[in-house]
Amino acid sequence: MTPDPLAALLPDLTRLARILDSSGDTAQDLVQETVLRLLRRAGTLDEIEDLPGYARTVLRNLYRRSHGAVREHPTDTLPDQGVPPAVFPALALRDIVLAIETLPPDQAQVLRIVLEGETSPRRIALRTGVPAGTVMSRLARARAHLRRRMELAPDDKVSNLF
Repeated sequence: MTPDPLAALLPDLTRLARILDSSGDTAQDLVQETVLRLLRRAGTLDEIEDLPGYARTVLRNLYRRSHGAVREHPTDTLPDQGVPPAVFPALALRDIVLAIETLPPDQAQVLRIVLEGETSPRRIALRTGVPAGTVMSRLARARAHLRRRMELAPDDKVSNLF
């Protein structure tokens, strides 16, 4: 199984985890552990008819176990089948790229220029042909849209997804 079907599950799993546990760290841990469990079963996931439903069940079971309903085996007894650490930032980056694609074209254009490394509003204005104030306004709206889309608090940085 490729990460793409799993990446599509991340927003739903993150919402559920935040409903179950309002702690951002604990919710993210639940999502990551769920994805790890799914990746360990990668060879048999194609047999599951409702992968999103299955993933939500795994997440809920992990939450219940972590709150004492059922004790889980210590992690040192689990098979050594890890996921490369780069998987989670790659999945988050993919979500960000998809979110940028949903921006209005004028906002996406300004944001892409910033992502290329240009930080001067004056230079961005010259490249886009709009006033610097318009550049700043578009950039602020684009960032606000990304925060909502990525379910971040208004003052959070997108880097918190990693």
